[in-house]
Amino acid sequence: MPIYRYKTFEEAEEALWNFNPDEAYYRKVFSMLETGRKLLGFKCKPGIQKFKTFEEANEALEKELLELQRSKNR
Repeated sequence: MPIYRYKTFEEAEEALWNFNPDEAYYRKVFSMLETGRKLLGFKCKPGIQKFKTFEEANEALEKELLELQRSKNR
């Protein structure tokens, strides 16, 4: 694997972009997301949940996170 030298942080950041992803790229991304999901243990409810306000949505999220934390502490 070659070593690259960049003059600016922006140049280095652009080198991380992948404009032409192939199937192997998507497998790696899926694997990374799957690992994160397993580590967090957070499961989303199926379907769409509607909320009237952002506050109501935040309350529902906090409630789910508290339930997850309680189940991990048992």
